[in-house]
Amino acid sequence: VLNVHGGLTSQQIVRWVEDAANSDSEGNPNKRKVLFFDEVNTSGCLDLFKEIICDRSMRGVQLADNILIVAACNPYRFKKEEAKRLEQIGLQIAVKKHHLEAVGGWREHARMTRASQADGLVYRVHALPDSILDHVYDFGALSKQKEFQYLCQMVDNVTDDSELCREFSGLIKLSQEMVRELNDNERASASLRDVSRCCKTFLWFQNEFLPKIDAFGKESDKLGRISMIMALAYCFYFRLDREQRRIYARRVENGTKMEKKSYLNPIYTWKSLNDFDGQVQKVIRTVVCGNFREPKGIIFNEALVENIFVMLCSILQKIPIFIIGKPGSSKTLALTLIGNNMKGNHSDSDLLKQLPPVNVFSYQCSPLSTPEGIEDTYAKAEKSQKGDQK
Repeated sequence: VLNVHGGLTSQQIVRWVEDAANSDSEGNPNKRKVLFFDEVNTSGCLDLFKEIICDRSMRGVQLADNILIVAACNPYRFKKEEAKRLEQIGLQIAVKKHHLEAVGGWREHARMTRASQADGLVYRVHALPDSILDHVYDFGALSKQKEFQYLCQMVDNVTDDSELCREFSGLIKLSQEMVRELNDNERASASLRDVSRCCKTFLWFQNEFLPKIDAFGKESDKLGRISMIMALAYCFYFRLDREQRRIYARRVENGTKMEKKSYLNPIYTWKSLNDFDGQVQKVIRTVVCGNFREPKGIIFNEALVENIFVMLCSILQKIPIFIIGKPGSSKTLALTLIGNNMKGNHSDSDLLKQLPPVNVFSYQCSPLSTPEGIEDTYAKAEKSQKGDQK
């Protein structure tokens, strides 16, 4: 499987295909090999992919008969007006001409122009060449009923508590419907990936993280329910602004009332949750205020505590995350405090001593950032990690 992305070069694609084609066939040179290109239209090398997929050749050299090519792509679809309006909120950065000249002149200008044009798309992809369109099969989208069936099966795999499973499934469905509603009913704003992430986070809270905290580890009978609340908060609640959170909390708390509307399947009922926001705040303040040192001149306000908690959960689960906020909203400070406090066995608190140490490697992003610069920072972090494991 080749995970295609915008920074992939034609040389890297050719090298990967050659390595895959020449890989060990377990003594059978005619054994079929399936090469899968995932999200193929995120790359600008569609001319090369067209040759591989349609012509079954690469740089003029025919591919072997035992190689089968499969590719997946995202639709070239434009955002709705409301989604575009929401994305205008934030900083707008102007790049001066002499900055462009310093990093490649017109080529850099062309790259940034293409990126700007892609901002209006639901997915940042390139239009497929007409010759590839003849090979495209459109799977369409899951119906709401089918999506809910998949959702229930995924939740059923993470808990043996049938009552909790029904409750959790209904609340995830409610959460997805609300996220889509707030994004002008754009289905792509919530998917089964969110369900998978929510299930993974639920297991992590229940089996790995909360048992380490005395305040929750002693309440084993309530652990599943607290884990469910925090998984919903991590995957959905923290994505919303203050007013949207108030609406979300009210809908969750009045779940049985919402059942009569379009959010929940009638066969799924549960006990109403009381004070959803209060329970979330109790957990994150117990974790942060009880275990992180408060530096002189710094107050653990709501934004800082929440940023620390969400970053902590993401780092420990190895889930990528974007913290979005205006300057001065404690984004960088939160990460600095994590690096200063999470020192493994040398940490001050009993909880942080049970967690792995964190080393922070920073990269200052800008409109002029390049894939090579990001890869270099990642390589330094990887090298440091390998050195720590020796």
